[in-house]
Parts: sequence; structure tokens; C-alpha cells
Amino acid sequence: MAVATGNYQRVLRLPGVATLLVLMFAARIPVAATNMVLTLHVVLTLHRDYGAAGLVGAVGTIGIAIGAPLTGRLVDAFGLRKMVFVTTIGYGTYWLTAWLLPYPVLLVMSFVGGLLALPVMSVGRQALSALVPPEHRRTAFSLDSISLEMSFMVGPAVGVLIATKVSTTAAVISVGCLLVLAGIAPGADRAHLKAPALPQRPAAAARAAVQTLCLPRCREPHKLVAAGDIGIDRGGADPQYGGVNFVLMVSSIDIRKNQTFLLPIWSRLIRELGREATPDLLLIGKNGHRSHEFLSLLAESAELKGKIIVLNRVRDQELAWYYQRALFTVFPSLAEGWGFPVAESLSFGKVCVSSEIDSIREVGGDLVSYVAANDVGSAYKLIKGLIVNPAERARLESLIANRYQPTQWATAANVILGALSNTKTAR
Repeated sequence: MAVATGNYQRVLRLPGVATLLVLMFAARIPVAATNMVLTLHVVLTLHRDYGAAGLVGAVGTIGIAIGAPLTGRLVDAFGLRKMVFVTTIGYGTYWLTAWLLPYPVLLVMSFVGGLLALPVMSVGRQALSALVPPEHRRTAFSLDSISLEMSFMVGPAVGVLIATKVSTTAAVISVGCLLVLAGIAPGADRAHLKAPALPQRPAAAARAAVQTLCLPRCREPHKLVAAGDIGIDRGGADPQYGGVNFVLMVSSIDIRKNQTFLLPIWSRLIRELGREATPDLLLIGKNGHRSHEFLSLLAESAELKGKIIVLNRVRDQELAWYYQRALFTVFPSLAEGWGFPVAESLSFGKVCVSSEIDSIREVGGDLVSYVAANDVGSAYKLIKGLIVNPAERARLESLIANRYQPTQWATAANVILGALSNTKTAR
């Protein structure tokens, strides 16, 4: 019977996902080997019975049960990176010294080690959540579950092999070294996962922040875009880029913003439409997480040289100039909180080709042209159609002009305050 693998292939093609799954598979192998290695060490090297070995495992499990909520609180208070640092030091030290300990001390230290156990299972899930858009997370978590099961197939077998063919001391030290490596593995992508400190009263703090930051802005006079007051100043400025035929993307140069997705599309446009007929792609935004990967790919492509332009520092007035003159905008982001660039594009009456995620639909409704963030073929057809068919662009721009209503700062603030008030009432 044929197995449908399309969803899995789409997830694995997302930037960073395949690498993360491989690294988490490797990082979980020593965790899977811990119980087997400890059991063999107690029996074969410390010359105790299996009941004594089971007691060490049980005490360690109790330590993990107590320590897991504590590490969760540590994440809330200090962030994931600090928690991983502490648990890597603590758990690694326990395993690197366990082979030296007599049984009574090992029994006590197994509890301490459990308290400081490195949470590689949950770290992997958090990393996937950061890399994968919501609509693909179920598939990503299925792949992670497969990877986890494979780790628990390989880990105990490797532990037994080292313990019986070399020594249990070598097995214990190997587990310790691998756990330290798992704690410092770059694939955990912890830049995405730094958890903010939680205020003691989050609802009250959030309400104060909204009143401080949003409502005063509603009362200030601004020269703002279109009919709303969420946007950027209009005004004249000498542009850094003076082209007249270009498509615009406004976003930090970041792996989550998915600029790499656009490279094969522009290469194909150049091949099929010709270099002169293909508009430039103007990317505006500061360098962000793993921007060097995209910039390296761009620098290596002679075909795209001069057709994809990156500007890191642009003032609001100059940005308005680009919005006004762009053919349309693109925004293939993998994850968004709200999507300001889409709102700005619509405020300037420009068609936006965006990834199909819920937060963008909240901004643009049916006025945005949506495409899956990993479907290069469909995105190419949509972008090419907008380039070669000015009449279709004009039709969509007319719909935007007639129907788009920018969200007001006051409206956004009042919605948040209302939700916080309802939460307080419910309590």
C-alpha cells in the first residue's frame, strides 16, 4: 500500500527542520541510554544486584519528576538558554563523575542528577514550534515522534555494546560527554526559543503596557498612511535605490522571514521572461537570525546579481517612496505575530503576495494573494501573473482601495484591554 509522504516532504523542506531533527535524534541517544548504562554499571562494576540497580533508576526518576516543573519555572523566570546552561552543567557533571562514586553516594547523586536532567525532549519540540508554521506543526511533531522512537531503539543498544565490549566506566563517561554535547548543540536554535521573564501579574502588567504605549499614541497627531494610523510617514526622500521596475519585501533578513524561498522564483523569472523584463526584487530590513545563510546564497548567484537588492537601513520617508512605486509586495514569512508589512502594503494600495498563515489573514482578509510558504511552483505562477498582467494588478488594487480599512491604534488597544478585562472578570 502506498504511503502518502507529501506533507512530510513539505515540512522537511522548511529551512532548518531536517537539520534540527537529525541533531535532536543524536542528542536523545545518550538520554535513551542512561537507564541501561546505569543498570549495567551497578551490576557489573559495583557488583550489586539488579534490585539495587533498579533502586538507582527509581531514585533518578523521582528526581526527574520533581525537577521537571522546577526547570519549567526556571525557563519562565530566566529564559531557556540559562536553563539549558544550568542543566547541562549539572547533569553533565553528574554523569562525568558517576563512575567514581561508591554505591551509597551514587544513590543520592542519582536523585540530584534527576533534578538537573537536561530536557532535550521538550527543547526539541520548542525548537520545532519556532521553525514550523502552525498549520504544519502536527506533521512536524509526527516526524519528531519517529525520531524519538528511533533514539530509544539506538541508545540502549549502543550503551549495552560499550558497557559489555569496553567497560561500564567507558559507557558512563560516553553518556556524560554526549549529554554535554547535546546541551550545547547549535541545532536547538535557542535564539528563537528565549522565553521572556513572566511578570508576577501578567494581566495587570499587560494592561498597563497597552495604556502606556498604545492609547497615548492614539491622541498624538501623525502624518500617517491611507485612512488609518497604523503605518509609516509619507514624505519625500532621496532613495538609495532608484529603480522603477521592482517588487518590494519589507522585513528583517531572517530565516523565519523566508527570503530564500524567493531565490528560485526570481531565477526562473529571469530565464523565462528575460533579465530586462524581470523586475528587481528589493528587500528592505536589518540583518536578523541566520541572515548570513541567505546573503551567502545570494552572493554565490551570478544570475541574481543586480536583480535582488538588499537595503538594511531605510528611513520611513524613503520606505514610503518605495511602497508608492513598487509593482506589488511579497511576504513569504513562515511565522508572524501580526504582519505589519502586509498592513503597510495594503495601506499604500499595493497587492501583497503572502504566505498563508492565520496571523496574516487576520490582517489582510481576502485582499491578500495567499500561497503556501513552501510551494515555490504556485508562488512562481502567482508572481509571474502579477508581473505580466498589469490589468489584473489594477483590478486587485481597486479592490484594496475600496475595501481595505486599516486597523487603528485605538481599536487595537481597546480590543486588548477588553480581552484583559474579560479575563479578570472570569477569574
